[in-house]
Amino acid sequence: MKNHTRPRYYIFSLDRGLSVLEAFARANEPLSLSKAAELTNMNLPTAIRYIRTLKDLGYLIADDTVKRYSLTSKILSLGFSYLNNMDFRARLNPYLMSLSRNFDVNANLAILDNIDILFVDRIKSTTITQLNHTIGSKFPAYCTSLGKAIMAFLDPIAINKIIENTAFTAFTPYTLTDKNKLIKELEKVKKQGYAEAHQQISLGWSNYAAPIFRLNKIEGAIGTSFPHSMLRSDKNKVKQMLNRLLAISREASII
Repeated sequence: MKNHTRPRYYIFSLDRGLSVLEAFARANEPLSLSKAAELTNMNLPTAIRYIRTLKDLGYLIADDTVKRYSLTSKILSLGFSYLNNMDFRARLNPYLMSLSRNFDVNANLAILDNIDILFVDRIKSTTITQLNHTIGSKFPAYCTSLGKAIMAFLDPIAINKIIENTAFTAFTPYTLTDKNKLIKELEKVKKQGYAEAHQQISLGWSNYAAPIFRLNKIEGAIGTSFPHSMLRSDKNKVKQMLNRLLAISREASII
């Protein structure tokens, strides 16, 4: 249904076309025409027109054997042209490289995307088992070190908005799902200058992250992911890694 409070120049057909692409991206699997219609709140004939148009444009491909559609690699051209021109990404990439090389960990760079974090760069360890996280991956901000490192430095109104719109899902038995505890943890993060998350998204993995600023506003966060067992087996290495993250937060931020 059209929202008649939109400005006069608002193009509802563009809105609907983008909502179709977003539905396929969120689903992360091929969708039938009826399922796509359901996810976009369109009637079936309308959804069919948008899906077939996007197919003709090369953004969707049809698998006739199962009668489902999925995104093509062409969709990446929309996002990666933006990522490749991000000063933030270019500025922080050398730090990611050094973190991963010097500490043998996965090094990650993220920005806030609504209530989620969006990976904009990532350097994988060459030796440790890999998580299936890539550039473009999204994760909830509330239970990730990268997300908490960003949220802690937002204004209270922005923090409350994220919390109000977050479904506090328990991904593991250790996931932080208490809103009040999250607020207290964000206060701690702001005071100490870094965030941590242990086995909150995936069992067996720990994460540290530090904020990156631009002109006194939070720009994003840089962090590491590594086996949780390292906290016990190599405490000195973890301490050095954390100190390096704090140093990068100071060095890479533009004041």
